[in-house]
Amino acid sequence: MKYLLILLLTACSVKSSHHEVAILKEEYLLIVAVDAKNFNYSDLGSYLTSLTLDEHRDVGHAWVALKGHINGMPVCLMGGHSGEFGQTAPRYLDTFYYLVKQNDPNPVSALFKIRQDGVFEEGNGGHKPTFAVAFVLNKESFQKVLKLLERDGYDFASYNLLNHHCVHFAATCLAVAGFPVEVSSWYELPQRGEIFGIPVQLWSQKEYSGFELSTPETLEWALRDQVNRRNGVIAFDALEVLTSSNKFPYTSPKEELSHASN
Repeated sequence: MKYLLILLLTACSVKSSHHEVAILKEEYLLIVAVDAKNFNYSDLGSYLTSLTLDEHRDVGHAWVALKGHINGMPVCLMGGHSGEFGQTAPRYLDTFYYLVKQNDPNPVSALFKIRQDGVFEEGNGGHKPTFAVAFVLNKESFQKVLKLLERDGYDFASYNLLNHHCVHFAATCLAVAGFPVEVSSWYELPQRGEIFGIPVQLWSQKEYSGFELSTPETLEWALRDQVNRRNGVIAFDALEVLTSSNKFPYTSPKEELSHASN
C-alpha cells in the first residue's frame, strides 16, 4: 500500500484553464470526473479507521458525462454507479464491525459480499470533482460507451465496496472508449490487525487473506497520467458547463435512448 501513497503524492499537479471549455466543440466527448478523499490505504486497519472517522463514510465518487448525438438529437448522459444504501442489507462497515463483535473468525469476509442494490445514479451524486478529464471520441467509441449506459450494457445492480463500484464503472467506460487505465491493485492482508488500537483477527480462511481494491485515488492518478500522455485534457470548466447547462439535458440512459428511437 505504501507504494500507492507514494504514487499519489508524486503525481504531477496540473492546473485547469478556461480555454478547456473549447473542448465542448467536439462532436463526441467523454468526461470522467472523480472526487478523491485521499484516505489512508496503507493497511486495512487504517482504511477502516479512516472510514469510521468520516461522519458520512464518504469514500469519494467517480462519474462520467457522455456528450454526442443520437439520431441527430444532441444528448449528454451524466452519472455513475452507486449502491450500498443500507436498505436491503446492513452496510459493509456495519456488517464488518458486527462480525468483529461476534468474534467471527473471518470478519473481513463482509467486504467481499456482492450486494444487489446498485443503480445508475444520475448526475454527480452531490460530489465536486478533485479532477476531471475530457477525452475526444469518434462515433464508434461514443456508441460503445453509450451501450454501457443501456439497461443491460453494464451490471449496475451488483455492487461491491472493493472492486465493482463507481471507479470500476468509470474505468470500464474509459476502456471501451479506447483509453484503458489500471485502477485496481492486489493487497495481502495480515491475519490480525488493529482497529482503533484494538487487536482484531481479520481472517482464518485463506480465501480472505487478500483483496483487489480500486479507489477514487487510484483513478485520479490514472487520469493525471492520461493528461500527461496527452490522451485527454483537464475538464473542470467543461464539466461544470455540462452540469449546469440546459443545452444538453440528461435523463436516465433508458429514457434518453427511448426518446431518440421515437
